[in-house]
Amino acid sequence: MWAQVLEVEAVGEQDNFFALGGDSVLATRIVTRLRQVFASDAVTLRTVFLSPTVAGLAAGVVAAEEVPGRAEAMADVHLRVARMSPEEVRRELSARRDAAGTAADA
Repeated sequence: MWAQVLEVEAVGEQDNFFALGGDSVLATRIVTRLRQVFASDAVTLRTVFLSPTVAGLAAGVVAAEEVPGRAEAMADVHLRVARMSPEEVRRELSARRDAAGTAADA
């Protein structure tokens, strides 16, 4: 996510967002994406400015979670989906809808 927003090839967990070329506009994009992924308002611009590394933000997200383990589970799902092709996503969603329909019929 950071690499996409910063338009760099890779970002390490201790790399500083601002040292990599980040600014307040790009920080806003990061915050928006993190809020979408984690379905939480826990990440703010202030969080990015105070903890401008992937590791620092991750620690902040985990510290703010109401259900232990939820942030890690959400991140795992996001990463898995991000690696899938659009066709793989469609197949997975279809399979899950089918399974939910079968369970509801039982």
